[in-house]
Amino acid sequence: FLTSLLVSIYRNNIFLLLIGFFSFYLVHTGVRFRFIRDEGSVKWWDKLTTVLYGMIYIALCSYAIYAFVLGNNGLGIVLSSFGLIGGLLWKIDYNYIIQGKRKREGIWLNEHIGRMIGSYIAAFTAFTVNNIQFEPSWILWLSPTIIGFPLIIYFTRKYVR
Repeated sequence: FLTSLLVSIYRNNIFLLLIGFFSFYLVHTGVRFRFIRDEGSVKWWDKLTTVLYGMIYIALCSYAIYAFVLGNNGLGIVLSSFGLIGGLLWKIDYNYIIQGKRKREGIWLNEHIGRMIGSYIAAFTAFTVNNIQFEPSWILWLSPTIIGFPLIIYFTRKYVR
């Protein structure tokens, strides 16, 4: 995350900045769901980061719309996909952390597994797009998610009952 933050500032790359926040969000919330379960309560910083990540996803979706308007459909597809995934995860966080809704007991493990695998997918995506040249490039950006998502389903079904 720190590397993406520094490079995005150095290169004036808002896309890299938003993707860096997306990756950090997955790791941060994956770890926090585990600690929330152990600590038995949501902390004030969990609420603060949930609000901040909500603002990041608004920026991500806004940038996706901007990319489509400019005719950069590949970037728009990638940003829309990450925005959709992030928005769905943020909705879970909002319900669980801000509103205190606990729909089921094992949600912490489900979210922990999904987000930790998701953070690996994000890291693998970054590695892939920086080391492989392929057109259309949006396929490289989304392939790790398409391949990794079944792993999330498999492991959450295996360990969350």
